[in-house]
Amino acid sequence: MTISSVPEQRFPDRYLSVETFLPLLFAGILDTIRNRVPITTVALLTLMSNSMNATAAPGVTAQSVRNTSYHPAIWTYTDQLEVRSVRLVNGVYEKGQKNVDLDYELMQTGRAVFGDINGDGKQDAAVIMYHMKDDREASEIAIVLDVKGVPVHVASRFFGVGTEIMDVGINKASVLDSRTGKPVATSLVQVAVSNAKYCAGQGKTVSYRLVNDKLIGPDPFGKTRY
Repeated sequence: MTISSVPEQRFPDRYLSVETFLPLLFAGILDTIRNRVPITTVALLTLMSNSMNATAAPGVTAQSVRNTSYHPAIWTYTDQLEVRSVRLVNGVYEKGQKNVDLDYELMQTGRAVFGDINGDGKQDAAVIMYHMKDDREASEIAIVLDVKGVPVHVASRFFGVGTEIMDVGINKASVLDSRTGKPVATSLVQVAVSNAKYCAGQGKTVSYRLVNDKLIGPDPFGKTRY
């Protein structure tokens, strides 16, 4: 049998030929093709999509929580709780000039701590936020979850005028399930707060659980308005 009589071996049509050049710069994909590992078109597209998502979606990090959208809430002059979305850049959102514009507004991040808050194994964050609008100020704890690699602000706990957030932490705990009465593992967001009017400057620590995208827990000094 001569060499010319040996039938040419070709990859099945459902596979991408290794001779086909694609400008693939994603880690691992080009090596896969060079090493002649059969890969279907669908699998290749999946690898490319995952690579792009990994690049575009940083997850919840110290940098990403300072450059994402938040939903501040503050009482307006008509006693309505106004909620909307603002995007922070390097931890700050500022509108207008302080002491100049009547509609001046400032929102900025404070300390952020990281841990798995909702039990999905991904890193989330509890962020101290400060918010000033008109002549009203408020502080809050904002919960940012990793949703498919994207930091998403899902819940907040707001504190009234005069309440200072001293510290925040995420700790593992065991609580009783209200339906079964059995202990279940969970994460608690623990907040150290102080208010000169209500506790003469003596701080207290309150704990909150994230349940259905809401922080459930006590008001440290009772109901207070902004």
